[in-house]
Amino acid sequence: MHRRHHNLKLLPRAAAIAIVFALTACAPYTRPDPPGFLGALIDRAPPPALVKASSGYPNPLAQPTPPLLSADMADRIVADPLRAALSPEARLSLAEASERATSADTGATVLWRSADAGGAVVPARDAYRSHRGEICRDLQQQIQTADGPSVSQVTLCYHDLGDGRILWLPGSPD
Repeated sequence: MHRRHHNLKLLPRAAAIAIVFALTACAPYTRPDPPGFLGALIDRAPPPALVKASSGYPNPLAQPTPPLLSADMADRIVADPLRAALSPEARLSLAEASERATSADTGATVLWRSADAGGAVVPARDAYRSHRGEICRDLQQQIQTADGPSVSQVTLCYHDLGDGRILWLPGSPD
């Protein structure tokens, strides 16, 4: 025999519950009342944090950072034939462009400019492992000064300075 599976008496109750849920979902959002005594004990805001300098410096974040390249390192990175024709500012600009060029695509041009000179650095070939096991890159350094253009090639090799800085410093070409 077949028994009835559905009870029609429950249909009006289910419809009423569905209508109540639909109406409450459409109600506008209002801010809840402030918490009561127990809610105020539980939902307290955290106390403000006080930041103190933990080193010997009064405010380490406000201190100027030293430049990545010193004038001495910049002189080492610039090719010998070009060094005499450039001012210290121009040598630093060329050295910074050379550091950027070590990660550029082969043949890409990295431009640089200073007050008295300008030019470009072009990676001449992909990075390679030298006979001494160093990772090196050949770069073509180009300058334009009042005396005219000049071009020289330099080989820079990957060096970890141990203090979180990684620089490409001059090496021997293979």
